[in-house]
Amino acid sequence: MSSLPPSAEPPPAQPGLPEAEVLDHSILRGLRALEARAGKALLPEMAEMFEGYAARYCGRIRQALRTRDAAALRMGSHKLKGSSRALGLARLSVTCARLEAMAVDVVWEQAEQEVSLIEGETARAMAALRDYLGVSKG
Repeated sequence: MSSLPPSAEPPPAQPGLPEAEVLDHSILRGLRALEARAGKALLPEMAEMFEGYAARYCGRIRQALRTRDAAALRMGSHKLKGSSRALGLARLSVTCARLEAMAVDVVWEQAEQEVSLIEGETARAMAALRDYLGVSKG
């Protein structure tokens, strides 16, 4: 799997969200059941595709922050929220939802902090997902 910047190391757990909620195991069980019905492993490929997608959207969100584009900030966080939720990346989805809500009436300094959390949370989510799948980064 690829492409988050090496500086995007997972931050300490966010207050109010237990470590167990990095991944939503009920969603992952549903995806595993889908794999069983399909007769092939889908989750590793989905995770790899998501990682590239997440890197692009984190870049777009960061760009929206630089240009003070509230609509792009909201759209980027909304898209990353939905795709992370579909893959069972619960904490990342919650973090994106906060930024999406914040983008309605942006306080840019707070948005900057939230974007940094999203970048770190993306790295944490991917590490947890790789762990769940039993694959190494590389």
